[in-house]
Amino acid sequence: MNQKTMNNNQLFLFLFLFSFTPFFLFSQNIIQGKIIDAQTGSPVPFVNIGIKSLGSGSVSDEVGVFQLSIEKAKPDDLVSISSIGYEGRELSVSSLKENPVIQLSAVTYTIDKVELLAKQWSSKTITIGNDKRKRKQSVGFANSQLGTEIAALLPIEQETWIKSAHFIVNRGSRDSLLFRLNIFQYENGQKGDNLVRENILLPAPTKKGLMSIDLEKYNLVTDQPILLSLQWIKAYEKTDKLLITFNAQKAAAKENLYLKHSSVTGFSKISEAFPGAPKYELCFYIKGQEVKR
Repeated sequence: MNQKTMNNNQLFLFLFLFSFTPFFLFSQNIIQGKIIDAQTGSPVPFVNIGIKSLGSGSVSDEVGVFQLSIEKAKPDDLVSISSIGYEGRELSVSSLKENPVIQLSAVTYTIDKVELLAKQWSSKTITIGNDKRKRKQSVGFANSQLGTEIAALLPIEQETWIKSAHFIVNRGSRDSLLFRLNIFQYENGQKGDNLVRENILLPAPTKKGLMSIDLEKYNLVTDQPILLSLQWIKAYEKTDKLLITFNAQKAAAKENLYLKHSSVTGFSKISEAFPGAPKYELCFYIKGQEVKR
């Protein structure tokens, strides 16, 4: 074999190995797995999964498949898994690497629809939150990590039947995005239960305007303040930005804008998440009826 042939073979081998190196490193730093129902074996869609100690997370897709970065994780770091309608789980990174198929056990909710209908509700429809549509400030999500959320704290004081939710969009999305609606009870600075007991999904609008959803059939009733939240759970096209913003006004008194950086972190006020940022009142609101006094 002459020198030229050897050099060509060596170059080919180098390029061959180099071309596979990124995939090898990628596979070391990413766990791909699937989340299924423990009883039926069916895939569980849009499950929150992440590593709390790192503040990083993701969301499974509509067939339960997820990808989780473990680049900075230690083998004994805990992976948290949670989904509406299922019991949450925690397991170590090393356990997940050994078996990336996660089983979740369903929980049963009891909703007393008869009691809801029997209550004496005021005939007047009320609005709670900021419904001002005149464009002021534009605010968006904290980042483009699947599972990030934006929420408004709404001051419910009397038992209220939540009949619809509304979000004033300043700029529509250029990409096809999907959001999940969450409504968390929130009192004394602590997030409580999610009133929503099944996935309520909203596609992102492509234009500015009002994004609304009818909630009457879900029988959502509370007498506590709530965090009305949109969580980003899917991009139908590859994107590294969340190209959608919502209307907000500088808060005259208390700010109501909260952010959640990933699917496994907690909510924080925007002034806490970004020190020095102005205080804002986000233009999210609900319509509903209060129980008669």
